[in-house]
Amino acid sequence: MRPRGFTILEVLLTVTIIALLGVLAGYRFYRVLEYTDLDSTAQRLLCMARYGRLLAAEHHRPSVLHLDMDQGRYWLTSRGIETVQVGEFEPPVEQVVDDVYIRPGRLPGKLRFIKAQVEGQGPQSRGPVAIEFRPDGSAQAALIQIASDRKIYTLLIYPWTARAELQARPVNELPLETQDLENTGRTGPMILE
Repeated sequence: MRPRGFTILEVLLTVTIIALLGVLAGYRFYRVLEYTDLDSTAQRLLCMARYGRLLAAEHHRPSVLHLDMDQGRYWLTSRGIETVQVGEFEPPVEQVVDDVYIRPGRLPGKLRFIKAQVEGQGPQSRGPVAIEFRPDGSAQAALIQIASDRKIYTLLIYPWTARAELQARPVNELPLETQDLENTGRTGPMILE
């Protein structure tokens, strides 16, 4: 009796099946990483918008969320305190916020800004965008959309309260609703002049 081993055909078939399973697993892993990048970047932008609102109210001076749509960069600035010298006035200087809580960032991998719109301006898909948070607790109404190949997040910034909200879907209208403080259940459109 002859000892039986594996034929070359059986070995090649086994290696091919293992390679196909590895490719499928790698593709799924890549998609999970892409969604994780999108989720974490959207959360960072949300935190940055909320921090901009907090800085403006706490320090009684505007802060601005900046986007560079072409380079995929984003950062927050806050105006420094004016210094008055004898007979001179130095205008406030915008300082990039880079501390324990917020750091300037760049969109990772294949993520991209697909649309941004600020109150009083049309939708943009290129160039710089700046969203101002005011010391009185308000902000410019804005929406920012970031996307991967298959998923879109929209960051909404409401004008009267500067509240930032993240939605896992495309939104195409600015959040221009106001709330009647006397009748807290009713909302209506904001009139822009």
